[in-house]
Amino acid sequence: MYKVLLTIFVATASLAQAQVPQFNLAPNGNFETPDGDGWADDQFGGAWSYPATGGNAGGYAELAFTDPGGAWGGVLISPASGTSPFLKLDSLGLKIGDIPILQWDGKVDVKGTLAGVKIEAYNAAGGLINQASTGPNAGYNRSMDQVAGTWATFQSTGTFKIPLLTDSIKIVPFYDQGFAAGSAVDIGFDNVGVMGGVPVPEPAAYALLGGLAALGFVMLRRRR
Repeated sequence: MYKVLLTIFVATASLAQAQVPQFNLAPNGNFETPDGDGWADDQFGGAWSYPATGGNAGGYAELAFTDPGGAWGGVLISPASGTSPFLKLDSLGLKIGDIPILQWDGKVDVKGTLAGVKIEAYNAAGGLINQASTGPNAGYNRSMDQVAGTWATFQSTGTFKIPLLTDSIKIVPFYDQGFAAGSAVDIGFDNVGVMGGVPVPEPAAYALLGGLAALGFVMLRRRR
């Protein structure tokens, strides 16, 4: 009896754990390889640099935004290569239909700065299928409200789903104040990656969990 109940418990725990997303760092997402290797950068009124120290921990990427009249600051793009395939889904623990949770460490010198990380989906020919929105309320552009100059960890809360025909993706840290004029700020990014998607369990998985629980209940009743 004990062995049967133990088997039921282990099987149930394994099925539950299979639904827990795991963190997968983007290539050089901790910026430990110098000069932002593996990342392409673009800027709109600012400049990217890659300090070797001061990150969370070690190296990091920093955008110095110097255009107080602009709302956009700039983007980093992983991978740097402009030739598809880009980042394969399985390399980040993802699959079509997943809603990825993007995670990153951020630091700003102006509390309340809006910045974040988005995902872009591409087909086998390298064409953009769709991308997560950078809008302030879309769940990928977060208000960094920690004490200025300190690091904090952020996760996306958006519902972008990896669409059909996706062959590879890009991960894109960005600065976007929305329609409000920005100010001169310094923004740091570190440990950029993806929590493996959060798939909806198949009906069969729910049925198996329910069956195992019912079996365990019946066996306990009989033993009594």
